[in-house]
Amino acid sequence: MNTKVQTPIMPTLFAGLYLLVHFIPDLDASDVMGPQWLYTGIIDALGILFIFMHRQHFAPAIQGIFKLDPTNYTHAENVGICLYTAQKYQDAIIYFNKSIAVGTSTTGKSEYYLGLSYLSTGKKIEACNALQLANNKKYPDAAAAIKYNCQ
Repeated sequence: MNTKVQTPIMPTLFAGLYLLVHFIPDLDASDVMGPQWLYTGIIDALGILFIFMHRQHFAPAIQGIFKLDPTNYTHAENVGICLYTAQKYQDAIIYFNKSIAVGTSTTGKSEYYLGLSYLSTGKKIEACNALQLANNKKYPDAAAAIKYNCQ
């Protein structure tokens, strides 16, 4: 039985290229730094594209981080957003509620996405309640979502 774990090559390649670009010597000259910033920008864009295309692998990683520090609401919020973008709305609801339960967020982002998740699962009353909480915290687009979905 083969139990060897396969390491994805793309993240390793991106990390290697990123480190390689940063080893271009800084000679305090714009003709040297210009290409370095260009290459770094391209590698960053490719890295973000890779993460976006493989986002289903990042929710479990962030879940592990939340277990390490359950007092930081952003960890649960980020898991919820990953699950929301993967259209796993029931699971996203759990993490948005965890984020809200921490009680330190003032942005309304978790409440907003909780409302959208509830809308996606057909729970309009819960959705409107969450969207109203987001609106109370002045989250952008919450008022429009309420007007469109809750009137």
